[in-house]
Amino acid sequence: MWLALSVAVAVSASVDTSTQYFKGLARPKVAQLEARAGDGPVIVLVVDAMRPDRLSPYGAARDPSPVMNALADEGVTLTNYFVNANWTRPSTASMLTGLLPSDHLVQGEGDKLGAQFTTVAELLAANGIPTGAVIGNGNAASAFGLAQGFTEFADTVKHWKGLPTADEVVDLALPFVERHAKERFFLFVFMVDTHDPYHAPGEFETRYVTDATVPLVRTPHWEIGNYSPAQVRRMQETYDGAIAYTDRALGRFFSRLKDLGVYDKATIMLTADHGEAFGEHGVFLHAHHLYDEIVRAPLIVKTPHMSKRGAYSPVLAQSIDLFPTIAHAFGLPTSRELLGTDLFALMASSEKTRSVIAEFTNFGIKRRMLRTLSDKVVWQLPADEAQFLASVKKKSLLPSVTFDRETVKLFDMARDPLEQRDLYSEQAMREPRWAKLMQSLRAYEKRHAAQSATVVERLDAETYRDLKELGYID
Repeated sequence: MWLALSVAVAVSASVDTSTQYFKGLARPKVAQLEARAGDGPVIVLVVDAMRPDRLSPYGAARDPSPVMNALADEGVTLTNYFVNANWTRPSTASMLTGLLPSDHLVQGEGDKLGAQFTTVAELLAANGIPTGAVIGNGNAASAFGLAQGFTEFADTVKHWKGLPTADEVVDLALPFVERHAKERFFLFVFMVDTHDPYHAPGEFETRYVTDATVPLVRTPHWEIGNYSPAQVRRMQETYDGAIAYTDRALGRFFSRLKDLGVYDKATIMLTADHGEAFGEHGVFLHAHHLYDEIVRAPLIVKTPHMSKRGAYSPVLAQSIDLFPTIAHAFGLPTSRELLGTDLFALMASSEKTRSVIAEFTNFGIKRRMLRTLSDKVVWQLPADEAQFLASVKKKSLLPSVTFDRETVKLFDMARDPLEQRDLYSEQAMREPRWAKLMQSLRAYEKRHAAQSATVVERLDAETYRDLKELGYID
C-alpha cells in the first residue's frame, strides 16, 4: 500500500473558487470551524449521482431541496469535496474502507471487496457499536463485499423487487433507528433515485418540466450522443425532480429522528457517490471521465457541537476522509496507513496545501486525476485494447479513449474553475507546478501495477437485474 500521496506545491491562501463554481452560493465562508461529534449516533446518507450545483444549499437556481438546505443551515456545507472514483462501487468502497481504489482494488466490473480489507463498519462492530445499512443500489451492496461489518444490512437482493424509491429506503432504515434510538449507532443509507435512467415518482417527474413536447432522453450516451439544448434541459428538469422527491423522503426521515430524540444528538453527513455530467465537456452520465461535474460531490455535515452553523467550508476533502471522521466520532483510533483525514480536524486547520485523487480503472481504460485547490492534472494511460473490446465492443462508442499513447490535461483551477482551457503542452509539463503533480501520479501508478482484485464468481439474479436497469450491464 502506498502510504503517502502528498504534493509539495505552494497554494495561495486566497484560492477559493466556491462562488465562481457555485454561482448562486450565498452562504458565508468559514475559514476555520471547530466541530465535534457528541454522544449520539453517526448517520451517513448517500444519494447516487447527485451533483452539488443542483442543490439548494449550494445556490441552485431552483429550490429542489429545502430539507437539505435546512440541514445545511444547521451544519456546514463543504464546497471542495471530491470522490475518489467516478462510479458507485469503487467510490462506496473508498468511503467504507478509507482506501483509494488502487488500494482496495474494487475497480472493475467484476471486482468485489476482499475480506482482507477492514471497513469502518467492522471497526465499529468490533467495539460493540450497532451498525446498519440500507442500500438501494446493487453496486454498493453485499454482492460486492460491501456488507462487511454491518450487523444489519438490507439491499436489493432480499428486500425489494427492482430498484427501491427513496421512500422505500427510508421505510427500511427507520426501524433500525427505532430499535437503537437509545444507543450510539452507525447507519449508512444509500438512495438511488437521481441515477439514470432519469425519472421521478408521480408529479415529481414533471414538476420542473418547461416544455413537455421535448422528448426525454432517460439515459444519454456517454460520449456520442448529439443532444439539443432543449433535450439536455429536459434531462436536467427530470433529474431535479428526482432530487426534489429524494429531499421530501429525507424530510420524513429527519422528522422521525426528531420524534425519537435522535436528530439533535446525531452527527449527520449527507453526500453522494459521484456527480453527473450533462454535456459540459461533451460527455454525459458519470463513469469514464474525471471532470469536476463528475467527481465533485456534495457534503453537508451537521454535528451537535459546531462553532458556526450555516456557513460553507472551502477545505479540500475526499471520500477517504469519511472513515477516520466516523471512527474518531466514536472515539476509536484508525490505522496510520490510512491516507484520509478527520474532517473535523481538517476544517479546524483550514489546510491549504492538500491534494486529492480520483481514479477510473475499468473496461481496459485507466484514468487518474490529481487535484489541489489551484491545479488539476488528468492522466489517461494507453487503454488495453482486448479488455476494452470485450466490454465496450466498439472503439467508436468512446472516442476519447486512446490505445497507442497516453494523454494529459492540465487545468488552472484558480483561474479556470469550470475547466474550459486545457493548458497541456510539452513546455508546460516542464514547469515545476505540473511536473510535481505528474511525478506523484506516475509514482502512484507504479506502486500499484502488480496488484490483483478479488473477483465475483457468480452474480445473483436480483443484483444482475438492478445493474442492468442502471445501465451497468448491456
